[in-house]
Amino acid sequence: MAEMKSPTKAEPATPAEAAQSDRHSLLEHSREFLDFFWDIAKPDQETRLRATEKLLEYLRTRPNDSEMKYALKRLITGLGVGREAARPCYSLALAQLLQSFEDIPLCDILDQIQEKYSLQAMNKAMMRPSLFANLFGVLALFQSGRLVKDKEALMKSVQLLKILSQHPNHLQGQPIKALVDILSEVPESMFQEILPKVLKGNMKVILRSPKYLELFLLAKQRVPTKLESLMGSVDLFSEDNIPSLVNILKVAANSVKKEHKLPNVALDLLRLALKESRFELFWKKVLEEGLLKNPSWTSSYMCFRLLGASLPLLSEEQLQLVMRGDLIRHFGENMVISKPQNLFKIIPEISTYVGTFLEGCQDDPKRQLTMMVAFTTITNQGLPVMPTFSRYPVICKNLLPVLAQHVAGPSRPRHQAQACLMLQKTLSARELRVCFEDPEWEQLITQLLGKATQTLQTLGEAQSKGEHQKELSILELLNTLLRTVNHEKLSVDLTAPLGVLQSKQQKLQQSLQQGNHSSGSNRLYDLYWQAMRMLGVQRPKSEKKNAKDIPSDTQSPVSTKRKKKGFLPETKKRKKLKSEGTTPEKNAASQQDAVTEGAMPAATGKDQPPSTGKKKRKRVKASTPSQVNGITGAKSPAPSNPTLSPSTPAKTPKLQKKKEKLSQVNGATPVSPIEPESKKHHQEALSTKEVIRKSPHPQSALPKKRARLSLVSRSPSLLQSGVKKRRVASRRVQTP
Repeated sequence: MAEMKSPTKAEPATPAEAAQSDRHSLLEHSREFLDFFWDIAKPDQETRLRATEKLLEYLRTRPNDSEMKYALKRLITGLGVGREAARPCYSLALAQLLQSFEDIPLCDILDQIQEKYSLQAMNKAMMRPSLFANLFGVLALFQSGRLVKDKEALMKSVQLLKILSQHPNHLQGQPIKALVDILSEVPESMFQEILPKVLKGNMKVILRSPKYLELFLLAKQRVPTKLESLMGSVDLFSEDNIPSLVNILKVAANSVKKEHKLPNVALDLLRLALKESRFELFWKKVLEEGLLKNPSWTSSYMCFRLLGASLPLLSEEQLQLVMRGDLIRHFGENMVISKPQNLFKIIPEISTYVGTFLEGCQDDPKRQLTMMVAFTTITNQGLPVMPTFSRYPVICKNLLPVLAQHVAGPSRPRHQAQACLMLQKTLSARELRVCFEDPEWEQLITQLLGKATQTLQTLGEAQSKGEHQKELSILELLNTLLRTVNHEKLSVDLTAPLGVLQSKQQKLQQSLQQGNHSSGSNRLYDLYWQAMRMLGVQRPKSEKKNAKDIPSDTQSPVSTKRKKKGFLPETKKRKKLKSEGTTPEKNAASQQDAVTEGAMPAATGKDQPPSTGKKKRKRVKASTPSQVNGITGAKSPAPSNPTLSPSTPAKTPKLQKKKEKLSQVNGATPVSPIEPESKKHHQEALSTKEVIRKSPHPQSALPKKRARLSLVSRSPSLLQSGVKKRRVASRRVQTP
């Protein structure tokens, strides 16, 4: 490594001479020393931290004024480089250097920054780099930990930040944020001295920006007397200021949407509302009726984070107010409809907030119970949208005695039902079981069985909906306990719960048979017999049959009129047939009798009964071969299949067509195409198989076809020509 010469003071030089001096001093330093500054600006955090540590170690082991001056000059130059990602790196390195070498005056560093990046002499191209260089320079002085101890440097920094706050287009609210961070650590006496210089006594200015409101809240927290003397008495949560607070919180939520964190101004407003006993007004008017009226995802997520951060600050009554409001309902809806990638961001944050709250109030189980009950009541189709038992098994272990007291204690039925539900879900968690030793776990199950048995003394005496829900919950808890006993083969005495359940059997059965049961009583009876089965008592078959015969009062009047699956729907024609006393079933029975008795002679048009409904469209039927040859149906030989009379209903259209063809070939007189409407229903009721089965000589379709072909082949040519004519006529009829 080359030798480093100590610098000597010289007279001020011209710019050309200064540049020549910089090049000469650069050549005097080693390559290792110069590489530190390149590594400080690299994007990798480990590389930056390593380079900063090596630079500080190099300056400590080799004290040289020349290298120290070059290091300070190089770091100050880096505050305004073109790469915006490199500016915070140089600022952090400068802060660590000033922290390590306390003999360097802060005012000298601040003067060098203002000289290098002068706000008065900057042109338009250098405006943005100069503004950020001054801002990161002040932040470096503050991060060194020495600024709050140096009053002169502090006053200069506050004045510089006030000037920088006049350029919101480039810096937005960063100067005021830095000012709030600095003033939060200065002594109270210095705060009172600085406050009039940075805060004006105008509420319109304060309610215009989240940063100014944050500065106002900081002053109200640290120096309330000085603030009141400066601005007078101010009611921040008045009706006139609520719209401005809602707008400020919306702006604050948008400002941190990339950082995924809770804005400080929101938490400060919550603390002030709690201090001034205005929490309910703030929660309902500002959050639920303001931000959630037309919520954006940024406002919603800020409210969720504020909900989690507020948990350790709220009393039991305030927790109940929060957990029953619109915000927690909106949280549940968001958990259900949000995309998975959004849930992965917010669920770990909410879980961290919940864990912090539960761990902080381990000495107050009632507050823990309130929190657990609230999250389990936010359900979607019966399942909690925010499961918490499996994540905190140790806390759940501490909550079990409190839950056991609510099961059999003098609590409301709704609270008893919630305690039973929470015990049921908690005992099913695998993470909880590993927190207990085997004797301790068996003792817990025995204790809970005793509490459940004590509550079962009033089984079947429910008069309200809450009491009925309690009975359902206690039986579900009992089944969970019995399954645990049977699965783990615990040596627990089950005589007491068996005796209580057996004493309640007759009462439950009578209540169901008399109809004095509310919604879900069948479910209660099933749970009862599930517990009895695990205790070794099987449900009698007569009990099962009686349970099926008992109607359920939950069925609405509309549902009782619904037909079973497969029944035909109610139509106007069927209603008319019902009113006339004729149904398809009765007609089908009469048709079977008519078919069984045999075929009747063909009736003439005069003997045909009048139509009772709409008539079908008349179809022209071709004359049969028997009519062509002058042979009537009465003189024709008897066919193998009897011909049905007009009173007997026809078959399906396809089967009817085949029968007509066969009857015409055999010489039967065709039936009139106009049929009564009632016969139309008879035709639909009687199937093809019944007609063939009821006929005296059943034949398949294939022999009929063969018989017809043989008859046609033996007939004279006139008969064959008649058949051809009949085929042509039937095709014409079928054509629309």
